[in-house]
Amino acid sequence: MNEITVRTSLQIRKGNLFYQSQPTTFLATQNGDGGPVPGQLLIGTGGVNINFAPLTQPSIFRIQNLDTINFIEFGVWDADISKFVPLCEVLPGESYICRVSRKLGTVYPATGTGSPGAPIQFHIRANHAPCNVLLECFEY
Repeated sequence: MNEITVRTSLQIRKGNLFYQSQPTTFLATQNGDGGPVPGQLLIGTGGVNINFAPLTQPSIFRIQNLDTINFIEFGVWDADISKFVPLCEVLPGESYICRVSRKLGTVYPATGTGSPGAPIQFHIRANHAPCNVLLECFEY
């Protein structure tokens, strides 16, 4: 019932490039009352799989890189092939808001509708040196 308010905008000024989006606001519903979890984490260069417990269904999250020098990446860890698949970077001091897919952990074959699979997990990795990261995720 619209308990979450998210505001975004983007402005770029570089040489002849001037771009400014219109500020956007949307309301989202939070069915549960869990969060924020897991909180501040020390993320190493080997990365860490994120456990969103005690949330039943993780949803909107804010991730902030508290480091002043190094960047972090987040994406998914595929345990079947022991590989990290990075999706996004967060540079020093940056923070972003995103939503965890309700299908996280589902594996989709070339055809079909997919099936739950434990091997796919949300994963964060520091690039050059360990970084403190603030990850605040809320119940769907």
